[in-house]
Amino acid sequence: MSEKEKGPTIMTMEAPIYALGAGMATSDKAIMKDAATLGKRFAELRRRAGFGALRPRLFVAATSGYDEASGKYRYAMGDAVGSLDGAPPELERITVPSGTYAAFVVRPIFGFLWGPAIGRTYAFAYRRWLPSSVWRHDPRDSGDGKRIDHFEYHDERAARKKHPEMEIRIPIAPRES
Repeated sequence: MSEKEKGPTIMTMEAPIYALGAGMATSDKAIMKDAATLGKRFAELRRRAGFGALRPRLFVAATSGYDEASGKYRYAMGDAVGSLDGAPPELERITVPSGTYAAFVVRPIFGFLWGPAIGRTYAFAYRRWLPSSVWRHDPRDSGDGKRIDHFEYHDERAARKKHPEMEIRIPIAPRES
């Protein structure tokens, strides 16, 4: 049995994560291309804005407002910061709420080919694990009118040269019996 098939780690985030970055409307069909475009835009904004990201670096990529029928949603990526106060106006403010999450570890098969590994993990989480789990998907209000469906958590493990990994975190609540 692979590590992924064992399921996620159930964890509680005691505090929200605040991040500054860039975001855009995208869809399941366009995300591979759009994520690369957004990454370039974020790098440029980060260089120009020069905000104080936390160290060690924590990078998040949040999906909000996912529409299952169309596959459309908002995707925002950014670096974690201590506060959103005084943020440059050109940067998107991202709030990932505290609470209980299912954390799925993602390991790319070759180097840093994250896209296919991330796609397989989302498919496993939503199509296999959640339907048979005692947990249900529980999107969270971020406090700014956005509903966070899930997010990617990239800490120092994602930058390792050997065996890089990151997590996909899905907000969950106990399934009512």
